[in-house]
Amino acid sequence: EEIPPTPQAYREAIIPRTGLAFIPLLISPDDEVFQDTSEILDQLERRVPDTAIYPTTPVQRVCAYLLARHAHESGLLPPPPHRSTLPVCGS
Repeated sequence: EEIPPTPQAYREAIIPRTGLAFIPLLISPDDEVFQDTSEILDQLERRVPDTAIYPTTPVQRVCAYLLARHAHESGLLPPPPHRSTLPVCGS
């Protein structure tokens, strides 16, 4: 279930679970909480291995990781999840 980031959602769901007022936030069916786009994508990749989120070739995977890391550290938006379907450096 997707919950919009309303003030009520922050008060009742987000801050009590994490202690922070940051989104995105994923609550798994096992009631585990994941916060941060990279952590959420990593968990989805592990839990749903049949649907690749990251590129499958080693060079493309490294390029995607470096690009995501740069975006995370510099405050840029992360690349979209469909990046594994696009040609990336080294392909």
